Amino acid sequence: MKRISVFGSMLVAALLLVALQAGCSSGSPEGSASSGEEASASTGGHWSDSLKPLNVEEVKERIAAGRGKAVLVCLWSVNCPACVQEMPVLEELADQFPPDELEVLLLNLDMDKNLVRGFFKEYEPGATVLLVEPAVGDELRTVYIPKLLLYDAKGEIAFEDSGFYPKEMLAALIKRAAAAK
Repeated sequence: MKRISVFGSMLVAALLLVALQAGCSSGSPEGSASSGEEASASTGGHWSDSLKPLNVEEVKERIAAGRGKAVLVCLWSVNCPACVQEMPVLEELADQFPPDELEVLLLNLDMDKNLVRGFFKEYEPGATVLLVEPAVGDELRTVYIPKLLLYDAKGEIAFEDSGFYPKEMLAALIKRAAAAK
């Protein structure tokens, strides 16, 4: 049996850490659909992938349309472990609050509707799933994902950070953001 040196172990650990972080960075996803590729018609519910991925202006318009209630935005990827961990929390929040108090927008950076549909193969998401162009991540200053942005009822950013957050904390922020009229 071969032994691995302390240096070798540290090198392996460092490479693993870099690989995990690369999987959760907001860089261009591999295997992305071409920008001109049209998605097929959606089956209803909260799917909004019947058109090509949304650009920056379309996303800004979608967020602005939520004025009068809190809008929780999450930039995410199917290949990001922290994003996958955050998804049930965001789904629970979408179900917990009435539609006139909260809208949850899941902005997927993969730009591959089939990949995203496969992720949600077991259920119809309670939040709105949107495919977005990589420039949206740049515009929203996304370095790491999941990136959360919470807009209050006035349309101003009430919370912005990357990483996993517990449901109770996000629920308290949402209540405050929804009341900011």
